[in-house]
Amino acid sequence: MKAPLETDEQKAFVQYLELMNITYYAVPNGAFLKGTPLQRAKQMKRLKAEGLQVGVPDIVLLFEGGLSVYIELKRIKGSTTSKDQKDWQERLKVLGFKAYICKGAKEAIEVTQKYIPKHRAKENAKQGSLI
Repeated sequence: MKAPLETDEQKAFVQYLELMNITYYAVPNGAFLKGTPLQRAKQMKRLKAEGLQVGVPDIVLLFEGGLSVYIELKRIKGSTTSKDQKDWQERLKVLGFKAYICKGAKEAIEVTQKYIPKHRAKENAKQGSLI
């Protein structure tokens, strides 16, 4: 059986975040650009001028007390981590942020659970599990 695609893993993880009422946002760096190669190059140039940073993690979680957790989500099998992604992980950690590369939604959920405040973990535990 083939491993789920990265997009499927991310959708499952987002469902979990919604279920647990965790504040998050996705960074659509991998958004598909449309058009001819020249049109895509122009779009990418514009996006970079607007602040797009290649390699920024896929999802940012925001917790009480100003804690931010950055998650780069990968397929369980058959994925690679680019140099830009590795560099961003290192940069974030040097700056004092929590940053992870997770193989699959299950691993991302396990990482996330470490940061849910204890009083919220009990409150949300009764909501069940997706995975």
